[in-house]
Formats: sequence, C-alpha cells, structure tokens
Amino acid sequence: MKILDGFTDSIAAAAGTAHPCAVCGGTMRVERSICASCLMREGLAGMGESSRDEFQRILEEAAVSDQDWSLGSYQILGEIGRGGMGIIYRARQRHSRRIVAVKRILRYEAESHETLVRFRREAEAAASLDHPNILPIYEVSETEDGLPFFSMKFATGGSLRVVGPTLREEPRECVRLMAKVTRGIAYAHCEGVLHRDLQPGNILLDGHGEPMVSDFGLATWLHAGSDLTRTLTTLGTPGFIAPEQAEGGGAELTTAADIYSLGAILFSLLASRPPFLGENALSVIRQAADHPAPRLRLLVPELDRDLETILGRCLERDPKARYASAEDLAADLERWLNGWPIVARPVLPPARLWRWARRNPILAGAATGCFLLAVAVVWLLGEKGPAALDLPAPEKSVAVLPFENLNQDEENVFFTDGMQDDILTDLSKVADLKVISRSSVREYGAGVPRNLRAIGRELGVRHVLEGSVRRAAGQVRISARLVDTRTGAQLWAEQYDRDLQDVFAIQSAIAEQIVDQLQVRLSPNEQATIQSRPTTNMEAYDLYLRARESTHKAGLSTAERTETQVRLLDEAVRQEPNFVPALCLLARAHVLSYWSNQDHSASRLEAAWRALEHAARLHPEAGEVHLTRGIILYWGSRNYAPALAELRLARRALPNEADVPYFMALIARRQGRWDASTRYLEEARTIDPRNAIILWDLARTNYFATKHYREAAATSESVLAWKPDAFDFHLARAKVDLASRGEVARWQATVWGPAARTAEPELLAFERLDLALLQRDYAAAAEAFAAQTLPDFNWDGYVTPRAWYEGLIAEGLGQKAKAEAAFRSAREQLDRIVAQRPDDAKAHIVLAEIQARLGEKEGAIREGRRALELRPMDRDAVDGASLAARLAAVYGQVGESDLGCALLEQVAHLPNATNYGSLKLDKCWDPLRNDPRFKKVMASLAPEARTP
Repeated sequence: MKILDGFTDSIAAAAGTAHPCAVCGGTMRVERSICASCLMREGLAGMGESSRDEFQRILEEAAVSDQDWSLGSYQILGEIGRGGMGIIYRARQRHSRRIVAVKRILRYEAESHETLVRFRREAEAAASLDHPNILPIYEVSETEDGLPFFSMKFATGGSLRVVGPTLREEPRECVRLMAKVTRGIAYAHCEGVLHRDLQPGNILLDGHGEPMVSDFGLATWLHAGSDLTRTLTTLGTPGFIAPEQAEGGGAELTTAADIYSLGAILFSLLASRPPFLGENALSVIRQAADHPAPRLRLLVPELDRDLETILGRCLERDPKARYASAEDLAADLERWLNGWPIVARPVLPPARLWRWARRNPILAGAATGCFLLAVAVVWLLGEKGPAALDLPAPEKSVAVLPFENLNQDEENVFFTDGMQDDILTDLSKVADLKVISRSSVREYGAGVPRNLRAIGRELGVRHVLEGSVRRAAGQVRISARLVDTRTGAQLWAEQYDRDLQDVFAIQSAIAEQIVDQLQVRLSPNEQATIQSRPTTNMEAYDLYLRARESTHKAGLSTAERTETQVRLLDEAVRQEPNFVPALCLLARAHVLSYWSNQDHSASRLEAAWRALEHAARLHPEAGEVHLTRGIILYWGSRNYAPALAELRLARRALPNEADVPYFMALIARRQGRWDASTRYLEEARTIDPRNAIILWDLARTNYFATKHYREAAATSESVLAWKPDAFDFHLARAKVDLASRGEVARWQATVWGPAARTAEPELLAFERLDLALLQRDYAAAAEAFAAQTLPDFNWDGYVTPRAWYEGLIAEGLGQKAKAEAAFRSAREQLDRIVAQRPDDAKAHIVLAEIQARLGEKEGAIREGRRALELRPMDRDAVDGASLAARLAAVYGQVGESDLGCALLEQVAHLPNATNYGSLKLDKCWDPLRNDPRFKKVMASLAPEARTP
C-alpha cells in the first residue's frame, strides 16, 4: 500500500546502520527488536498451517537472488526497490546492452484483479505518453508464466524524495524542476491521462538532473469511470493528494487534483516538509480537508511573495479556485523564473472586496473608472494589439551557412561542406541554442551574394555564421565570422591556419566561440560533445561526407542513392571500425532499403541492427544511437512504443535535430494521433524550415490525408514561393484540386507545363500515365506507359508490375485477350512477391486487385482481407485506412456491392482512406457508382458538404 510504502521509506531513511534480529540474526534497520519476518511469523502462529505455508512462499519469493536470471530479453542485475504491488530491478537489455529498469508484479499480488488492473494501467498510461519529462516505457510484456512486466528508462539521479533535502537552499532549481514536471503533466492531461499520485518519490531524475514523472499506477482517464475500489490502497499519498481525492470522489476528479499535488511537491521542496503534517495518514488527510494550506513565507520568510502566491493558488481547497490547467501553472512558474510578473493573484472573496469598496468609495469609484477605461482601450484596439505583431527570433539562435570552397575543385567540396556541417552538428546538441538544420541552410549556397537580414527573417534566427575553406599540402586555412542579422554587424571573426589533422579542433574552437559570443549555457555533457572528435581517420571521414551527400545526388533513383551510400559507408567503417556517426548512418541506409521495399529481406534488417549494435557498444548514450534505434524499431518492426521512447531520449541529446520530431510525427499518425503528428511536424519545421521532406509530409500527407485541403494548399504554395521549380509541390498543389473538387486542370498543367522541366523522368511519366487513366484517355496512357522504363512501379511501398498497367490500358482500348494475358502475367509476379514476403500487406492488396480484374472472386476477397489483417486500422491508421478503401473497391469489382458499400461507409471519412476526387473519377469505383449508398458517401465528401 502507498501509506505502508511511505512509512517503510521513512524508517529506512531515518535509520543509520543495520542491526541483527534478536530471533533469527538477520539484518534490519530497527535497533533492539526483531525483524518484520519473525514478527509476522509470530502473528500467524495461531492461524493454521495454511497461513504459515502461504507466508513461507511469500518469504521465498522475496528472498530470490536478483543475479543471473532474466525477464524476457532483460538480464536482471539487481533489485532497486519494491512497493505494494511490484518489484523494480536494474537490468540490461540483451540486444542493445542498455541499462534499464524493469518493473514486475509480485506473484502473490497477481491474484488480485484490482492490482493487475493497476499494474497494467500504469504500463498502458505511461507508454501512451510521449514527453521528455515523463519516464519513457520501452516495452510491455509478460513472463513465461503470464505475469506482466515492463521496462523503462533507468533514472540514475534518484528521486526528488532523495535529493529534495539538497535542494533546500536552491529555490530557483526547485522551481525549474517543477516547471518541467508541470509541463509533462500538462501534456498528460492533454492526452486525457490524470496521474492521481504525484509525490516526490514519483519524480525521478536522469543523469543530467532532468526530471521525469513516473508511477502511473493510479492513473485514470479523464471523463471515464473507474472500477477500482476507493480504499487507502488506491487513494494516493497522504500529504500530497487533493482534499477532494481523499474524500473518495475518484470518478469526479479533474486535472485540479494533479495541480494540487504539484503545488504540494514544490511546497515540500522549498519548506522541507509537506503542507500538512499529522500523527498518521488520516490526520493529514483531515487537516488538508478542513484547513487552508499554511503560507509558505511563514515557514521560509526569505522567499518572495509571488512564489507564495503561486503555491497558494495550487493548494486551494476548492478545485475551481486553483489554476485552470497545468499549462497555466507551468507558465506562471516560468514567468517567475524569468523575473516577469506572474498571472496568479491571491484569491479574495467577493464580500471582502465589497466591504473594501464601502469603506473607500472614492478609491473604488476611481478604480472602476480606470477599469472601464481599460476595457474601452482594449475594445478600440481590437486585433491591432500584440497578436498582429511578428514574434522576434530567439536571441540565442544561429544558422551555419554553407562555407565557401576557395580551392574551386571538386575534391575539396565534400571537405568544405563537412566543415560547415560538423560545426552545425556540434552546436545542434546545445539545448540553450536554436540551430537551423542542414537541409534549410543548404539553400543558401556559398559564393553568391547573400542578404543576411532576409536569411535571418526566412529562417527565424538572429545570427548567421559564414566561412571559407582552403586546403593544400596537408594544411588548411579556415576563416569564419558571426554576424547579427538585424544590424549586419560582425560580432566575431577569426582565421585559422593549421595542420589538416587539426580540423576537428578548429571546428570545436569555432563552436565554442559562438557559444561564448551568444552567452549560451553549456552542460558538462554538451561541453564534452563540442570538444569530441568523430574520428581521427581523415580518409574514413571523407567517405562519410560523400555518403551523406549522396542522398542529394541528382540523376539517381532512391534505390541507387541508398546503395551508393551503403557502399561508401561500408568502406568508411572498414577503415575506421569505431566511427559511430558512420555506423549510425549505415544502419539508417539499410533500414530505409528494408522499409521502402527496395530490399525487404531479413538480411537487410539484420545488417541495420548489426551496424547499430556496434555503434551502441562504442557510445550507448549517444543521441545518434537513440535516434537510429528509434528509426529501426519503427521502420523495421513497427514497434511504436519502444521507438517513441528512444526518440524521446534522442530529443534530449539532440534538441535541434529535426529528424527526431519528424519520426515522432510519422509514428503518431500510424497510431491515429493525427493532431499530435501535425504538431510534431510543425516542431520539426521550426528547426528545419526549408526541409522539403518535412513540408511535403505536412502538405501532402497530414493536411491532405485529414482533408484539411486549405492548409495543404497553403503549405505547398509557401514552398513554391521560394522554390518555384519544385515539381513535387506543384504536384501536391494540383492533387488538392483533384481530391477536394475532382478537378484535373491544374494536374494537367503541371505534368505538361513548364514545371515538368524539373521533374524526374520516371516520376513524370508515371504522373502522365496516372492522369490519362483517370481521364480514361487510353491512347495518352499508352504513350505515357511507353516512356516509363522501370521494370515495375514502387510508389509508397506498393510494388505494382508493369503488366498491371499494360492490362488496364488494353482493357480500356477494348483488347480483352491482351488485357487478360497482361493481368495473368501481373498475378504471377505478385504470387512470387507474396511468397517471398507473406507479411507484406501492400503486396496482398495489389494481388487482390489483380485477381478481381481476372474474375477470381474468392482469391481476391481472401487476399484483400489478408492485407487488412496484416495492417489493421487500429494498428496502422495510415496504411490501414487506405487498404480498407482499396478492399471496398475490390468487393465492388467482384460483385459484392453490399460488402463494398458497407466498408466504404465505415472508412470514407477516415484520414488517408479516399477522397471526393477519387470516388468521382477513378474507374475502380464504377461497379458501385450507381448504388445509392455510394452516392451518399460521395455526396458527404463533396465540396459543398464540407465546412469551409
């Protein structure tokens, strides 16, 4: 029980040394007594043999050695602690060698339904949350005998209960920690989770002293009932729970209960005691319910009034008198930290205000007049106030622009780019500095005139770093200067003439100068990162730079770029086996090939894991290692929760790495959390504002899929404003017209107009083919098909044989025999693909579509349903909805109109399923087109049916 846990913790903390038990000789923490085991044996002596047997079994479980045994894929290293329902172990994950914490339910507690529910709820609630100040859950599983356990981050810094006394003289640090904790709880509330047991022991600290909320064993979902009994076991921790929670109103609790607990924790840190004290738990609970909380400054007079006001608002007995949200509390704590006026004010009863007005009528009248004047001013200003102003870029912000290659030769290009890129990489790991990612600064090439003020506005930064590189005969000259984009003033400049082997020392020196000039705070880890060297082998370094740049090489297909990258990185790692960035990039190249169906083989995935595990052995806590592991867990096995946990760890080490929120966005939308996904993409966009991939996902995937067509069009047009030759975004804008209104004029102009000059030939031919098929212009489709030379089509992972399109064209031209022969050829190819990749849902749905065209009803339905079984909508909200819509069309093709319409009605309005333009124009829907149910679905998606 929570109360018993707290009591035993207090005893353990108070006792200084161990003492022998007077009966059994075992060690204990209480002097001149007998141990708890002997005491309980005496109590059970008269209760029968069964009680003694049961107690002995419990003792045997408690005495199990923690060494040399495993839970799932975790090697147990030792016990950390235990509570009322579970044991927490320190463990090592076998495949990654990472140290984690593993929580297992006690065997005898597993017989209690209530305890099992609480344990599983803790895992479920915490695993569903994705925030840097919530302890990440890596894996939820069961032992061989069915007992649940889960693994989580191992917090090396202890808990606030342990370190709290050391913070007594550091009120700012106490507030800083609790502001971050409050942000984490605000996020949990937004996700619908109420913690209900916030107390110092549940706030853990990582190795950098950053706080993380843990122990969601009492968590509940807002606006949902609970089947747990309201006993002291599920009550929470006395001294830190809100009065309404102590009264047993669990079903009616609001976020105000957690806000009370947050205030109580901060109070205890600042005053070295919780707000209420008592002889026992019930006494503490009664005081909290009957009396106002003590004023902080009565206990700690040196603290200021604003801090006392914040805590007073948190600890109000009436939930409605507290902060309206944890977000508001966090904002006030941050205002206090920054020295700004806080929003909270002491709550005064209306009667007190009325009495004051009666005693001071003149002042009251003047105050009323001022109030009315202020209201009039605000009304007159309307929306011309601060909301209309542009927010300034952060003072501590910088963009590292591409350096100029003074050698003017191809060989030095990679070295020059690498110089700029590694300075950027060093700075991007500093949390107190905003650094623009490489994709966005790439647009501002060296050697051409630059408008630094415009660049500052476009990228949202106050400063830019420019530089040049000259290399000759083993020597290197590097010049760099830091410029204020508002004034154009040069803040710092330096020229370095060094031996080529000192290049990394120069990079570190430049990064340190920027940090110093911008007065950026550095943690010890960040300082060490800036001073570290990625490798000492310059040949391996050059190969790594070439591999990194190969992803942008024009004239190559995605598969060719990936293989080029793998080849270069293999050689780099052969020359320098301990090159961690190269190993991580190699792992990502392999898993990209696997995910995109270029090479969806077990050996390819194994190669990705092998490269990552090598990097993890060398530097297990590197941000690049966590990021790469998160990507492999997602792309390699769709293991969403562990992937998100890794990405959360990566975000702490790589605060300016846009790939972190980008991949979090990809996972969130697979989980059906489209709003969260869009927020993550917008976060990535602020870090990397001109990254076409991020902007494409925003425009063409998130906004387009969720039928936010206006936002999709605006995002595409914002890219075209600074990149007018971006064919992909011309295409994205055209597809908005197609999906929202069923219009193809813009699409036609895009693939046949000036924008087509910059398109990749294969993509352009496919778009012309797709457009012609939608328009049912089969002669134009045949011409476009002839220009497409790929052996098969692989768009978005759907591998479609050329013979499929050959069959569609022949069918449209009335060439039945040719069409059937082509469809049979396509089916033979898909049969082979499905045999090789039986778990590839996209291959199954393509096979179903081919079989439907051949009239193979049973096979088509079987394959279509198999696709949806492999990728159900509740497991994959992106592909699942799309597969379901395609299955609906298959049902129509084989004459199952009822099944087709029923499924279409179910999914049509889901993100990424289908759209008005597809239903209006695509021939695959012809068999359902005259069905009233189909017409109703189509009408519901029509432009006039949607809210503007």
